[in-house]
Amino acid sequence: MYTKEEIQSAKDVNLVELLQDLGYPLKKITAREYALVEHDSCKLSPTKGFYWHSRGIGGNAIDFFMLLENKTFMEAVELILSRQRTSINSNFATKCREADPAFSPFVLPVAHWNNNRVIDYLTKTRKLDPDIVQYCIEKKLIYESADTHNAVFVGFAGYDSSGKPACAFQRGTTAKRFAGDVTGSNKEYGFFLGNQCSDTLHLFESPIDLISYLTLEKLAGRKCPDAYLSLSGISLKAFQAYYHMHPSVQLVYVRSDNDNAGHNAYIRLLKYAEEGGIGISILPAYPRCKDYNDDLIAFKKNL
Repeated sequence: MYTKEEIQSAKDVNLVELLQDLGYPLKKITAREYALVEHDSCKLSPTKGFYWHSRGIGGNAIDFFMLLENKTFMEAVELILSRQRTSINSNFATKCREADPAFSPFVLPVAHWNNNRVIDYLTKTRKLDPDIVQYCIEKKLIYESADTHNAVFVGFAGYDSSGKPACAFQRGTTAKRFAGDVTGSNKEYGFFLGNQCSDTLHLFESPIDLISYLTLEKLAGRKCPDAYLSLSGISLKAFQAYYHMHPSVQLVYVRSDNDNAGHNAYIRLLKYAEEGGIGISILPAYPRCKDYNDDLIAFKKNL
């Protein structure tokens, strides 16, 4: 359950910024008005929500996802709150930022002196393989934040963990659900594991889904020789940058969530490749449940 304040925060979110962050194609009509490319009569405002003129329907961000993505009220609230950025002074949920957030300084949260809570959360609650989690901690891809004890998933420039951090995603480890990018994260990078020389790339919405898939493969006795990238949502920016750096990729598996937004991500990637003349094979590989972590938890319950 969410508090009244959290629900109001979801209602007041800057819908234009949120949809751009999620990868929805928008076109700018005026300085303060946008429209969906796929439904150009659906007009969007950073501060006033949306109005779909051809259908005579409008409302706030929660209403938008209930209408277009067939979400329940609580699912829509969860989707919106999960995309809000992590910042002490962040006004992302209630105001239209005047400055481009890409220019915000990127600073990793201060690390806690140990990772015990994060390890417990990832291995016991999320059922991720302990060896994979430990490997990520040793490579500084995962750590525990000092102030909130969130799990911090780090993406490095060039996908080299010995290099410079470029982005980070946080996931709460308590009963109160929380997820969000660290302010200033470069969306052209994402959490990555695997072999950069592979011609096969697997795309996920979150680091936990990525590691859940690797855990399932390990449980099935299969090796994982490919490249695995989290998009931190359904934006295509990280894929576009990765493919630019790795043009030898020939096959892409889209392992996004098994919902309308995840399915639309696959369709948008197909369209992007077709319009750009990119000769790669793109295949949908959705989980059986909503996401791969749900698949993993369900699988372990039946062991």
